[in-house]
Amino acid sequence: MCGRFGLFSDLDRLAEQFGFDPLTVRDLFSPSYNVAPTNSVLTLTAPGLALEPQLMRWGLIAPWQRRGDPLGKPIFNARSETVAEKPMFRRAFARSRGLVLADGFYEWRRRGGVKQPYWICRRDGHPFAFAAIWSLQQGAGLYSCAVLTTGPNELMAPIHSRMPVILGEHDSDTWLDPEAPAERLLEACRPDPWPHMQAVPVSARVGRVANNDPTLIVPVTKPSDEGLL
Repeated sequence: MCGRFGLFSDLDRLAEQFGFDPLTVRDLFSPSYNVAPTNSVLTLTAPGLALEPQLMRWGLIAPWQRRGDPLGKPIFNARSETVAEKPMFRRAFARSRGLVLADGFYEWRRRGGVKQPYWICRRDGHPFAFAAIWSLQQGAGLYSCAVLTTGPNELMAPIHSRMPVILGEHDSDTWLDPEAPAERLLEACRPDPWPHMQAVPVSARVGRVANNDPTLIVPVTKPSDEGLL
C-alpha cells in the first residue's frame, strides 16, 4: 500500500532528470512533503514522442463515471497482480499508463499497538517514479490516477506487506510504451532489491495531512529499529 508520499524537488531538476518540458505545469506545481489521496500529483505520460507532464488527482475515477457523479472513496492504489483483469483498472492498464514522480514515500510499521512511520527514499536523494495508471473523466476534463503496488522486497518486508512499484529508467520506458506486451509490463512491476534505497523512522506528525514541512522527513531516534536504517 502507498497512501502518502512527498515530492519537493525543484521542478527544473525533475524536468532535467526525467526529460520533460516543465512549462505547462510550472504555474500549477506545488512541492509537498505530505501528498495524500485526492491531492494533485505530477504525472508523466507519453502520448507521442515526448514525455508530457500533467497534474492529476490522486485517486482513480472509474472510466464509466461521468461529470456530476459522486466520486466516492478515492482508489489511490491498484494491485499489480490483478491490474490487467479488474474492470476498474484493465482499460487504463492497457491504454493509459504513466509515471508519478516522488522524492520518497511513507509507510507505517505496526508493532503491537504502536504504528511507526518510515520515510523511504533513495540514499543519494534523487527522485524516482512510481508506476501508475490514469483516466480522464468524461465531460469533466478531470485527470485522475492510481499508483501500482506489489509485494515487499527485503527492505520493506519488516515494515509492510505491500509497496509501490518503483520503476528504473529502462522499466519506465517500457511502462510508457503503448506497444509493450502485458507480460513485459507485469515483469516491470516485480519488487527489486533496492540496494540504493533506505527506510528511516520519522515523526508521527506525518499522519496528519495538514502537517507539510521539511521536518516530516527528519529521522527520529528509534534504537530498536536501527537495522532498517
